[in-house]
Amino acid sequence: MPLLQLDIASLAFTPGQGQALRQGLTRLMADLLHKRAELTVVNVAQRRPDTWAVGGQALPDAGWSASLQVFITAGTNEAGERARFISAAHALIQEVMQGPAATPLYIVLHEVPADSWGYDGLTQAARKLGRPVSPVKTLRQMAGMPAAQVPPPLHTALLLIDFQREYVEGGLPLPDVAHAARQASQLVAAAERVGVPVIHVHHEAASALAPAFAPGSPGAQPMQELPVASGHHRIVKQWPSSFKGTPLQAHLQELKVQHLVVAGLMTHNCVDSTVREALHLGYAVTVIGDACATRDLPDGQGGVIPASQVHQVSLAALADRHADVLSASEVVGAWRA
Repeated sequence: MPLLQLDIASLAFTPGQGQALRQGLTRLMADLLHKRAELTVVNVAQRRPDTWAVGGQALPDAGWSASLQVFITAGTNEAGERARFISAAHALIQEVMQGPAATPLYIVLHEVPADSWGYDGLTQAARKLGRPVSPVKTLRQMAGMPAAQVPPPLHTALLLIDFQREYVEGGLPLPDVAHAARQASQLVAAAERVGVPVIHVHHEAASALAPAFAPGSPGAQPMQELPVASGHHRIVKQWPSSFKGTPLQAHLQELKVQHLVVAGLMTHNCVDSTVREALHLGYAVTVIGDACATRDLPDGQGGVIPASQVHQVSLAALADRHADVLSASEVVGAWRA
Protein backbone atom coordinates (compact mmCIF):
# COMPACT_ATOMS: atom_id res chain seq x y z
CA MET A 1 0.00 0.00 0.00
CA PRO A 2 2.58 2.60 -1.01
CA LEU A 3 1.83 6.34 -0.91
CA LEU A 4 4.05 8.84 -2.73
CA GLN A 5 3.98 12.65 -2.48
CA LEU A 6 6.05 14.48 -5.11
CA ASP A 7 6.33 18.28 -4.86
CA ILE A 8 7.68 20.06 -7.94
CA ALA A 9 8.71 23.71 -7.75
CA SER A 10 8.59 25.00 -11.33
CA LEU A 11 6.71 27.56 -13.41
CA ALA A 12 7.16 25.48 -16.58
CA PHE A 13 5.84 22.17 -15.24
CA THR A 14 3.33 20.59 -17.65
CA PRO A 15 0.46 18.09 -17.24
CA GLY A 16 2.36 15.72 -19.53
CA GLN A 17 5.35 15.76 -17.19
CA GLY A 18 3.05 15.09 -14.26
CA GLN A 19 1.57 12.05 -16.00
CA ALA A 20 5.02 10.74 -16.94
CA LEU A 21 6.17 11.04 -13.32
CA ARG A 22 3.09 9.30 -11.93
CA GLN A 23 3.46 6.42 -14.37
CA GLY A 24 7.23 6.18 -13.96
CA LEU A 25 7.16 6.19 -10.17
CA THR A 26 4.41 3.55 -10.12
CA ARG A 27 6.53 1.37 -12.39
CA LEU A 28 9.62 1.80 -10.19
CA MET A 29 7.62 0.89 -7.09
CA ALA A 30 6.53 -2.34 -8.79
CA ASP A 31 9.87 -3.24 -10.35
CA LEU A 32 12.23 -2.32 -7.51
CA LEU A 33 10.15 -2.48 -4.32
CA HIS A 34 7.68 -5.18 -5.45
CA LYS A 35 4.61 -3.04 -4.71
CA ARG A 36 1.27 -3.67 -6.38
CA ALA A 37 0.63 -1.03 -9.03
CA GLU A 38 -3.12 -1.05 -8.45
CA LEU A 39 -2.57 0.03 -4.82
CA THR A 40 0.20 2.58 -5.45
CA VAL A 41 -0.97 6.18 -4.96
CA VAL A 42 1.20 8.95 -6.46
CA ASN A 43 0.29 12.57 -5.70
CA VAL A 44 2.13 15.19 -7.75
CA ALA A 45 1.78 18.82 -6.67
CA GLN A 46 3.19 21.88 -8.46
CA ARG A 47 4.62 24.67 -6.30
CA ARG A 48 5.71 28.20 -7.16
CA PRO A 49 9.49 28.61 -7.15
CA ASP A 50 9.27 31.54 -4.72
CA THR A 51 7.78 29.19 -2.09
CA TRP A 52 10.88 26.95 -2.26
CA ALA A 53 13.97 28.05 -0.37
CA VAL A 54 17.38 26.50 0.19
CA GLY A 55 19.88 28.22 2.45
CA GLY A 56 17.32 30.96 2.99
CA GLN A 57 17.24 31.84 -0.70
CA ALA A 58 14.15 31.35 -2.85
CA LEU A 59 14.42 29.29 -6.01
CA PRO A 60 14.82 31.47 -9.12
CA ASP A 61 11.84 31.49 -11.49
CA ALA A 62 13.85 29.85 -14.26
CA GLY A 63 14.93 26.93 -12.09
CA TRP A 64 13.17 23.91 -10.73
CA SER A 65 13.49 21.59 -7.79
CA ALA A 66 11.59 18.75 -6.18
CA SER A 67 11.18 16.57 -3.13
CA LEU A 68 9.71 13.08 -3.00
CA GLN A 69 8.34 11.38 0.09
CA VAL A 70 7.53 7.65 -0.12
CA PHE A 71 5.59 5.79 2.55
CA ILE A 72 5.88 1.99 2.71
CA THR A 73 5.21 -0.65 5.35
CA ALA A 74 8.16 -1.18 7.67
CA GLY A 75 10.16 -4.34 7.08
CA THR A 76 8.91 -5.04 3.55
CA ASN A 77 12.09 -4.00 1.71
CA GLU A 78 15.82 -4.44 2.24
CA ALA A 79 18.31 -1.58 2.39
CA GLY A 80 19.68 -2.38 -1.07
CA GLU A 81 16.21 -2.28 -2.63
CA ARG A 82 15.50 1.08 -1.01
CA ALA A 83 18.82 2.47 -2.23
CA ARG A 84 18.17 1.31 -5.80
CA PHE A 85 14.73 2.91 -5.75
CA ILE A 86 16.10 6.26 -4.55
CA SER A 87 18.72 6.25 -7.29
CA ALA A 88 16.24 5.30 -10.00
CA ALA A 89 13.61 7.81 -8.82
CA HIS A 90 16.22 10.59 -8.82
CA ALA A 91 17.18 9.72 -12.40
CA LEU A 92 13.54 9.51 -13.50
CA ILE A 93 12.64 12.94 -12.11
CA GLN A 94 15.66 14.58 -13.78
CA GLU A 95 14.88 12.84 -17.07
CA VAL A 96 11.26 14.00 -17.09
CA MET A 97 12.25 17.54 -16.04
CA GLN A 98 14.94 17.54 -18.77
CA GLY A 99 17.90 18.49 -16.66
CA PRO A 100 19.34 18.73 -13.16
CA ALA A 101 17.51 20.49 -10.35
CA ALA A 102 18.66 23.94 -9.23
CA THR A 103 18.84 22.75 -5.62
CA PRO A 104 19.36 19.37 -3.92
CA LEU A 105 16.61 16.90 -4.84
CA TYR A 106 15.54 15.13 -1.67
CA ILE A 107 13.93 11.67 -1.65
CA VAL A 108 12.80 10.31 1.71
CA LEU A 109 11.54 6.74 2.26
CA HIS A 110 9.36 6.48 5.36
CA GLU A 111 8.91 3.00 6.82
CA VAL A 112 5.57 3.04 8.64
CA PRO A 113 4.71 0.32 11.19
CA ALA A 114 2.04 -1.99 9.82
CA ASP A 115 -0.31 -1.19 12.70
CA SER A 116 -0.07 2.56 12.04
CA TRP A 117 -1.53 2.87 8.57
CA GLY A 118 -3.84 1.18 6.10
CA TYR A 119 -6.64 1.67 3.58
CA ASP A 120 -10.32 0.79 3.21
CA GLY A 121 -10.70 0.69 6.99
CA LEU A 122 -8.03 -1.93 7.71
CA THR A 123 -4.47 -1.45 8.93
CA GLN A 124 -1.72 -3.32 7.12
CA ALA A 125 -1.23 -5.39 10.28
CA ALA A 126 -4.88 -6.42 10.18
CA ARG A 127 -4.52 -7.43 6.53
CA LYS A 128 -1.58 -9.67 7.39
CA LEU A 129 -3.79 -11.45 9.90
CA GLY A 130 -6.20 -12.16 7.09
CA ARG A 131 -9.13 -10.63 5.31
CA PRO A 132 -12.55 -10.60 6.96
CA VAL A 133 -13.59 -14.21 7.44
CA SER A 134 -16.07 -15.47 4.86
CA PRO A 135 -19.10 -17.36 6.21
CA VAL A 136 -18.36 -19.98 3.55
CA LYS A 137 -15.43 -22.33 4.13
CA THR A 138 -13.25 -23.97 1.51
CA LEU A 139 -12.85 -27.73 1.43
CA ARG A 140 -9.27 -27.19 2.60
CA GLN A 141 -10.52 -25.32 5.66
CA MET A 142 -13.13 -27.97 6.39
CA ALA A 143 -10.37 -30.60 6.30
CA GLY A 144 -8.33 -28.62 8.83
CA MET A 145 -5.52 -27.86 6.39
CA PRO A 146 -3.24 -24.97 7.41
CA ALA A 147 -3.66 -21.47 6.00
CA ALA A 148 -1.72 -20.59 2.85
CA GLN A 149 2.00 -20.11 3.46
CA VAL A 150 4.94 -19.42 1.17
CA PRO A 151 6.78 -22.71 0.60
CA PRO A 152 10.47 -22.84 1.54
CA PRO A 153 12.89 -22.88 -1.40
CA LEU A 154 14.10 -26.42 -0.72
CA HIS A 155 12.28 -29.00 -2.91
CA THR A 156 10.28 -26.22 -4.58
CA ALA A 157 10.17 -25.26 -8.27
CA LEU A 158 8.74 -22.21 -10.05
CA LEU A 159 6.57 -23.24 -12.99
CA LEU A 160 5.84 -20.56 -15.61
CA ILE A 161 3.06 -21.56 -18.00
CA ASP A 162 2.64 -20.15 -21.52
CA PHE A 163 4.17 -16.70 -21.13
CA GLN A 164 4.22 -16.37 -24.92
CA ARG A 165 3.65 -13.61 -27.43
CA GLU A 166 0.34 -15.06 -28.63
CA TYR A 167 -1.14 -13.53 -25.47
CA VAL A 168 0.42 -10.11 -26.14
CA GLU A 169 0.18 -9.24 -29.82
CA GLY A 170 -1.19 -12.47 -31.26
CA GLY A 171 -4.72 -13.76 -31.65
CA LEU A 172 -5.37 -14.09 -27.90
CA PRO A 173 -4.38 -10.79 -26.23
CA LEU A 174 -5.16 -10.78 -22.52
CA PRO A 175 -6.19 -7.56 -20.73
CA ASP A 176 -3.95 -8.11 -17.68
CA VAL A 177 -1.04 -9.90 -19.33
CA ALA A 178 1.48 -7.08 -18.78
CA HIS A 179 0.85 -7.01 -15.04
CA ALA A 180 1.00 -10.80 -14.78
CA ALA A 181 4.30 -10.84 -16.66
CA ARG A 182 5.81 -8.18 -14.38
CA GLN A 183 4.82 -10.17 -11.31
CA ALA A 184 6.19 -13.37 -12.84
CA SER A 185 9.53 -11.71 -13.65
CA GLN A 186 9.83 -10.69 -10.00
CA LEU A 187 9.17 -14.29 -9.01
CA VAL A 188 11.94 -15.43 -11.36
CA ALA A 189 14.41 -12.99 -9.78
CA ALA A 190 13.46 -14.18 -6.30
CA ALA A 191 13.72 -17.85 -7.33
CA GLU A 192 17.18 -17.30 -8.79
CA ARG A 193 18.32 -15.61 -5.57
CA VAL A 194 17.42 -18.60 -3.40
CA GLY A 195 18.18 -21.41 -5.83
CA VAL A 196 14.63 -22.43 -6.77
CA PRO A 197 14.58 -24.11 -10.22
CA VAL A 198 12.72 -22.12 -12.89
CA ILE A 199 10.78 -24.17 -15.45
CA HIS A 200 9.16 -22.57 -18.50
CA VAL A 201 6.32 -24.44 -20.18
CA HIS A 202 5.51 -23.28 -23.72
CA HIS A 203 2.54 -24.32 -25.81
CA GLU A 204 2.93 -25.38 -29.44
CA ALA A 205 0.03 -26.51 -31.60
CA ALA A 206 0.28 -29.84 -33.40
CA SER A 207 -0.15 -28.20 -36.82
CA ALA A 208 1.82 -25.44 -38.51
CA LEU A 209 -1.54 -24.19 -39.83
CA ALA A 210 -3.05 -23.73 -36.37
CA PRO A 211 -4.63 -20.29 -35.77
CA ALA A 212 -2.64 -19.86 -32.54
CA PHE A 213 0.68 -21.15 -31.19
CA ALA A 214 1.70 -22.63 -34.54
CA PRO A 215 5.23 -24.09 -34.26
CA GLY A 216 7.83 -21.49 -35.25
CA SER A 217 5.27 -18.66 -35.39
CA PRO A 218 5.84 -15.31 -33.63
CA GLY A 219 3.00 -16.10 -31.22
CA ALA A 220 4.73 -19.27 -30.02
CA GLN A 221 7.83 -17.34 -28.96
CA PRO A 222 8.50 -16.48 -25.30
CA MET A 223 7.47 -13.06 -24.06
CA GLN A 224 10.35 -10.59 -23.95
CA GLU A 225 9.91 -10.12 -20.20
CA LEU A 226 10.31 -13.83 -19.46
CA PRO A 227 13.10 -15.35 -21.54
CA VAL A 228 14.42 -18.84 -20.94
CA ALA A 229 17.62 -17.72 -19.27
CA SER A 230 20.75 -19.74 -18.68
CA GLY A 231 20.07 -22.32 -16.01
CA HIS A 232 16.33 -22.36 -16.64
CA HIS A 233 14.48 -25.39 -17.98
CA ARG A 234 12.00 -25.49 -20.90
CA ILE A 235 9.15 -27.92 -21.56
CA VAL A 236 6.98 -27.90 -24.72
CA LYS A 237 3.37 -29.08 -24.50
CA GLN A 238 0.41 -29.56 -26.84
CA TRP A 239 -2.35 -29.98 -24.25
CA PRO A 240 -3.76 -27.67 -21.54
CA SER A 241 -2.00 -29.62 -18.79
CA SER A 242 1.75 -29.12 -18.61
CA PHE A 243 2.08 -32.81 -17.67
CA LYS A 244 0.16 -34.38 -20.57
CA GLY A 245 2.60 -35.84 -23.10
CA THR A 246 5.63 -34.02 -21.68
CA PRO A 247 8.68 -34.97 -19.59
CA LEU A 248 7.67 -32.54 -16.83
CA GLN A 249 6.88 -35.21 -14.24
CA ALA A 250 10.21 -37.01 -14.80
CA HIS A 251 12.02 -33.68 -14.69
CA LEU A 252 10.45 -32.72 -11.37
CA GLN A 253 11.33 -36.12 -9.91
CA GLU A 254 14.91 -35.67 -11.03
CA LEU A 255 15.01 -32.29 -9.29
CA LYS A 256 13.38 -33.82 -6.17
CA VAL A 257 10.58 -31.24 -6.31
CA GLN A 258 7.71 -31.62 -3.87
CA HIS A 259 6.04 -28.20 -4.13
CA LEU A 260 5.15 -26.22 -7.26
CA VAL A 261 4.75 -22.45 -7.34
CA VAL A 262 2.70 -21.75 -10.45
CA ALA A 263 2.23 -18.60 -12.55
CA GLY A 264 0.89 -18.42 -16.05
CA LEU A 265 -1.67 -17.98 -18.77
CA MET A 266 -4.57 -18.55 -18.95
CA THR A 267 -5.91 -18.87 -15.42
CA HIS A 268 -9.02 -20.84 -16.37
CA ASN A 269 -7.34 -23.11 -18.90
CA CYS A 270 -3.71 -24.26 -18.80
CA VAL A 271 -3.03 -23.01 -15.25
CA ASP A 272 -6.17 -24.73 -13.98
CA SER A 273 -5.46 -27.99 -15.83
CA THR A 274 -1.84 -28.12 -14.69
CA VAL A 275 -2.64 -27.38 -11.04
CA ARG A 276 -5.33 -30.03 -10.85
CA GLU A 277 -3.10 -32.71 -12.37
CA ALA A 278 -0.19 -31.67 -10.13
CA LEU A 279 -2.32 -32.34 -7.06
CA HIS A 280 -3.35 -35.73 -8.44
CA LEU A 281 0.32 -36.58 -8.92
CA GLY A 282 1.09 -35.79 -5.29
CA TYR A 283 2.53 -32.28 -5.46
CA ALA A 284 1.67 -29.44 -3.13
CA VAL A 285 0.77 -26.40 -5.23
CA THR A 286 0.78 -22.65 -4.69
CA VAL A 287 -0.77 -20.47 -7.40
CA ILE A 288 0.38 -16.85 -7.64
CA GLY A 289 -2.89 -15.14 -8.44
CA ASP A 290 -1.55 -11.79 -9.63
CA ALA A 291 1.00 -13.53 -11.87
CA CYS A 292 -1.80 -15.19 -13.85
CA ALA A 293 -4.24 -13.73 -16.35
CA THR A 294 -7.07 -14.77 -18.62
CA ARG A 295 -9.56 -13.38 -21.15
CA ASP A 296 -13.26 -12.60 -21.54
CA LEU A 297 -15.43 -15.65 -22.21
CA PRO A 298 -18.88 -16.03 -23.79
CA ASP A 299 -21.57 -16.77 -21.22
CA GLY A 300 -23.55 -19.08 -23.52
CA GLN A 301 -26.48 -16.66 -23.63
CA GLY A 302 -25.14 -14.04 -26.00
CA GLY A 303 -23.29 -12.11 -23.33
CA VAL A 304 -19.73 -11.86 -22.03
CA ILE A 305 -18.13 -12.89 -18.74
CA PRO A 306 -15.35 -10.34 -18.07
CA ALA A 307 -11.80 -11.63 -17.78
CA SER A 308 -11.52 -10.32 -14.23
CA GLN A 309 -14.51 -12.43 -13.18
CA VAL A 310 -13.25 -15.54 -14.99
CA HIS A 311 -9.88 -15.06 -13.27
CA GLN A 312 -11.39 -14.58 -9.82
CA VAL A 313 -13.70 -17.59 -10.04
CA SER A 314 -10.91 -19.80 -11.43
CA LEU A 315 -8.64 -18.93 -8.52
CA ALA A 316 -11.45 -19.45 -6.01
CA ALA A 317 -12.14 -22.88 -7.48
CA LEU A 318 -8.49 -23.89 -7.18
CA ALA A 319 -8.21 -22.49 -3.66
CA ASP A 320 -11.20 -24.58 -2.59
CA ARG A 321 -9.26 -27.85 -2.76
CA HIS A 322 -6.33 -27.93 -5.15
CA ALA A 323 -3.91 -25.15 -4.19
CA ASP A 324 -2.95 -22.28 -1.97
CA VAL A 325 -3.35 -18.91 -3.68
CA LEU A 326 -0.90 -16.15 -2.79
CA SER A 327 0.38 -12.90 -4.30
CA ALA A 328 3.77 -12.41 -5.92
CA SER A 329 4.80 -9.90 -3.25
CA GLU A 330 4.26 -12.50 -0.51
CA VAL A 331 6.57 -14.99 -2.24
CA VAL A 332 9.17 -12.39 -3.22
CA GLY A 333 9.23 -11.10 0.35
CA ALA A 334 9.78 -14.59 1.76
CA TRP A 335 12.37 -15.73 -0.79
CA ARG A 336 15.27 -13.54 0.23
CA ALA A 337 18.79 -14.92 0.09
